[in-house]
Amino acid sequence: MTESQRRDAFRGLAHPIRREIVAMLTAGAVSVLDLRQALRLSPENINQHLNILRETGLIRTSPVGRRVMCKLDRRAMRKAAAWLESCF
Repeated sequence: MTESQRRDAFRGLAHPIRREIVAMLTAGAVSVLDLRQALRLSPENINQHLNILRETGLIRTSPVGRRVMCKLDRRAMRKAAAWLESCF
């Protein structure tokens, strides 16, 4: 994992709401609407957090019908976890 990838991963996970989103996505894909309702966030606020998670490569989004589904990028998460493991 490059320094840039590490920086992005930790930037994505730096905020507690983004960590909660990642935790929710570990069970599988979740719609933006369901995430927003579960976390009680405004559309602007959830979009801000999802944009950061997308930019850092931790999640992917895709339209499914009228909904936008979010999915964890497990490969990026495994790389971050492997780097952490290598530190100990």
